[in-house]
Amino acid sequence: NGILLKQVVAADNSCLFTSIGFLLSGKVDTSVGSFMREIIAQTVHNEKEIYNDGILGRPNADYVAWIMQESSWGGAIEVSILSAHYGIEYVYFLITF
Repeated sequence: NGILLKQVVAADNSCLFTSIGFLLSGKVDTSVGSFMREIIAQTVHNEKEIYNDGILGRPNADYVAWIMQESSWGGAIEVSILSAHYGIEYVYFLITF
């Protein structure tokens, strides 16, 4: 069972992180992006065999530096890491008009 909920968040390159933060806390908090980026960067850095060049599409260290930039978007890799970190499953839809 689940809940379908629509919540508009700012399209600021951290919208994925803000949306996941909303799912966790029920609040739109644009400051969670930097914290979640750190979780992702640390996981990728610590698990180099899993997050290798082939998975990341670039060297591990380059990816770690890239994801820490506020201009970098999150996607499937970031969703899977945060899902495992928080122990949750979620479906994320991005709809723009």
